[in-house]
Amino acid sequence: MHAGRLSHAKGTFRFVDVCKILAENGVSFDAEIIGPCDPATKDALVKDIDDAKLSSLISVIDALPEDKLADHLGSADFLVHLSQLDSFPLIVLESLAAGAFPICIDLPGASAMTQEYCGAVVSADRATENTAALILKSDVADIRQAAKETRKKVQSDYSWNTCVALLEDCVNSLKYEKRCTLETA
Repeated sequence: MHAGRLSHAKGTFRFVDVCKILAENGVSFDAEIIGPCDPATKDALVKDIDDAKLSSLISVIDALPEDKLADHLGSADFLVHLSQLDSFPLIVLESLAAGAFPICIDLPGASAMTQEYCGAVVSADRATENTAALILKSDVADIRQAAKETRKKVQSDYSWNTCVALLEDCVNSLKYEKRCTLETA
């Protein structure tokens, strides 16, 4: 699966290239590309998928409400997010919270998230090939288990109660000084 704003820079077309490599290697899969884009990008994306003869394997879906996107992420084994722009891609956290194993270009935020939880990063210069190779050599059962275990931790770390507690700790650590000055005429 690939999700987010669809564009070349966000890795959408690299995802199609990953799917092409997987198909060439005889991998059976269903893929989804989910997100908004301008009409020209959508036309180019559909053409790229058709040219690669992958239209029966890749579905292109417009932006979804948050709960529906979470459902799609929850049924995906991998989130492939080969964006060269996102220094802290929230879709990666969303995928982790839903139980999808993220593969991202090695940028600081994505690296930190995959190190803290699970996932993989690939170098930007060979992102497509390295992502396909990683998927090809992965044991999907192990990936699903790692993502399932991580899902609970991410949900706990980003739960409303945890966020409120962190904010309370921060506020309580501040020292307030009440100053009153009287000016006399």
